[in-house]
Amino acid sequence: MKKILGSSLYRRKDLLLYQGSLLVNPVLDLINRYLKQPRKQPAYRSGRSHERFVTSLYKEGYTIPIEEIMQRLKSTFVRISPWPPVLAVKPHV
Repeated sequence: MKKILGSSLYRRKDLLLYQGSLLVNPVLDLINRYLKQPRKQPAYRSGRSHERFVTSLYKEGYTIPIEEIMQRLKSTFVRISPWPPVLAVKPHV
C-alpha cells in the first residue's frame, strides 16, 4: 500500500476546511529532502521513508491529463456538495 493523496481538516465553529493534495506527477526523488519523517505513523506505513511510501498517478500508470483530472474532480464535487469547490494546480518546480 502506498500513499497517493494527502489531506487535512480544519474546523472552527463557523468554518470547515478540507484540503487534499493529489499527487499527479511530482518529482518524488526530492521528497525526503524537504519532508521530515513523521513522529506518528500508521502501522501500514511500516516505518518506510516518504520516498518508499509515497507514489503518484503517473508512477502507477495513470496518464490522464491534469485538466481532465481537475474537471472530473470539480464535476463530482459539484454533484455531491452544496458548496462550490476551490481547485488549484500547484506545479512542482
